[in-house]
Amino acid sequence: MLFSIHAIDKPGAAKTREAVHADHLAHLKRASDYKVTLVAGGPLVSDDGATPIGSMMLVEAPDRAAAEAFNR
Repeated sequence: MLFSIHAIDKPGAAKTREAVHADHLAHLKRASDYKVTLVAGGPLVSDDGATPIGSMMLVEAPDRAAAEAFNR
């Protein structure tokens, strides 16, 4: 089953986003640990087309609980 994960950053989260980026990528590479397959994903950007403001992912998971566990 496909699930869309749409996350908007808290205001002023740019420094935090930068600090955890490597850990975030490592987590995505371990999606199979959660029985999840990452189908597509990437940053959401502001109207300037460059400033990250969140993330969007399309994942395949056996159920909503697995998708939510992966997202946490």
